[in-house]
Amino acid sequence: MGLVAAKQSGKILRDSFRKKVSVQTKSLANFVSEVDLQSERLLGQLIHEAYPTHEILGEEGVNESGASEQLWIVDPLDGTSNYLHGLPQFAVSIAYADKGCHELGVVYNPIAEDWFVAVKGQGAWYNGSQMHVSSEARLADTMVAVGFYYDRGRMMEATLSAIADFFRQNVHGVRR
Repeated sequence: MGLVAAKQSGKILRDSFRKKVSVQTKSLANFVSEVDLQSERLLGQLIHEAYPTHEILGEEGVNESGASEQLWIVDPLDGTSNYLHGLPQFAVSIAYADKGCHELGVVYNPIAEDWFVAVKGQGAWYNGSQMHVSSEARLADTMVAVGFYYDRGRMMEATLSAIADFFRQNVHGVRR
């Protein structure tokens, strides 16, 4: 269900990519666009059609009571800033939790048509190929990927400090 919904929702993002869309600012460097909202509405519709008693927690406003033990967590356009700036690194992100325990995660980039799926107790896949944890024992033999938060205070300072530590440990590189 998760990947099918992500691909359908991703079509909305793909069809409007690099076109003029209406945007609102939620806070510093934190935006919501009309395609965020359209994507989230479609995800909600698809989930409720398949699982009428499940609830949805959405980044852009679909927030139900929280009384259900079956909860879908959706970010309809994960990477809105990239999307709005014409960068093709964004995704539809969906997770499912049963009684507070995370069971499923799906991330789908509709431009590259790359997808990741992780299922509790079964593993993770990238475009259908099972993924594995790196066998490298030392950070000096790795490349590190990081993300940044909207918080431009302590959280950003902690992230930048961690990146400096990676370089002190001679990682091959850092990617965002």
